[in-house]
Amino acid sequence: MKNYAGRDPKDPPKGGGGFPRSQGYCGEELNFLGCEDGCVYGHFETSKGDIDRQVNIQRLGADRSADFVDEVDVVWTAPIEGNDPRCVVGWHRNARLYRYRQNFQGVYPLDRHRKDETDSFRVRAKVEDAFLIDIGQRNLKLALGRGPGWSGQASWWYAEDTENLEARRIVRSIRNLISGKEIVPGTKPKDGRKKGRAGEAAAHEYCRYVRAYEAIVSPRHSKLQKRFVDDLKGAVPGVSFPPSFRDDLRYVDGRGRATMA
Repeated sequence: MKNYAGRDPKDPPKGGGGFPRSQGYCGEELNFLGCEDGCVYGHFETSKGDIDRQVNIQRLGADRSADFVDEVDVVWTAPIEGNDPRCVVGWHRNARLYRYRQNFQGVYPLDRHRKDETDSFRVRAKVEDAFLIDIGQRNLKLALGRGPGWSGQASWWYAEDTENLEARRIVRSIRNLISGKEIVPGTKPKDGRKKGRAGEAAAHEYCRYVRAYEAIVSPRHSKLQKRFVDDLKGAVPGVSFPPSFRDDLRYVDGRGRATMA
């Protein structure tokens, strides 16, 4: 895909397995679309048959009990013009990578996600930390190899762990691009927010909810979150913690008042 900004018959996915070839769309098609909350949401497929596999985030420094790991540089790849080899198409810097698939549960970051039936994600990053390489620059210079030490059948790869010398060279080259030491033409994600009257975006249901109830804790990290939870348990009688999916933490005090952090 050229833009990864939504389903477009003029910009179909090429390659990536039998499903996108037969159906004309894929879960990654919104990976570079800026959302109302200032984030991009990235998908990569983890299902194999009836099993939805977890990502081993311990290999990236997370605790065994953690549901996500922060400050990960996620590099996205796709086949060149639908054919192997795969090449780098862009990245999400300083991203949050989740162990398990995260479902939007009907509260979408953009209406485009609802229309395109994109119901889940694995990666979340700030818009300013996302970069999409121009389609004309996605070529063999940014291509991955095949064989031991390279990406296998799974759609994700722990590239920093490779012992293959050529793969290490590619990883270093990509690191230089991400850090700005080397330059490649590209763009920031497209802005998916609606344009219109002043204040129209603020009327969006999700934005209203965030502005009314969300508390932002920075830096966002699993260890900081655990400390916050422990403090709440000691300070708020009857506190409970309902499941959360897109936000970091939800809690309800003893009087039934809900807060999202």
